[in-house]
Amino acid sequence: MFTVENYGLGCTHVSVGDTVRAVTSLLPIDEENVKMTWWFTMPRSMGDDAAKTLGEGFTKGTTQDFAIWENKRYQTKPLLTADQRVIREFRSWARQFYSDLDA
Repeated sequence: MFTVENYGLGCTHVSVGDTVRAVTSLLPIDEENVKMTWWFTMPRSMGDDAAKTLGEGFTKGTTQDFAIWENKRYQTKPLLTADQRVIREFRSWARQFYSDLDA
């Protein structure tokens, strides 16, 4: 079972079953850059290098997304389907953390 829990804007806890855990932290550095930090944990019984191997695989997959992230643009009113209402709700909640957005 794969579960994701978000804590505010920039801290996420990911669980894979009862054994593997990952926590991410996103910290804005400036208008164009974000520092992304990940921590991985799993039982030693999975092997001495299991967390390192998971981290390396994740890094490879994540770096493939850089081109997408670098070209994303904020849209005030994006076109969303009814099934994507959770995105609209999250954006509405997140507005409280920004002081420079238009009403």
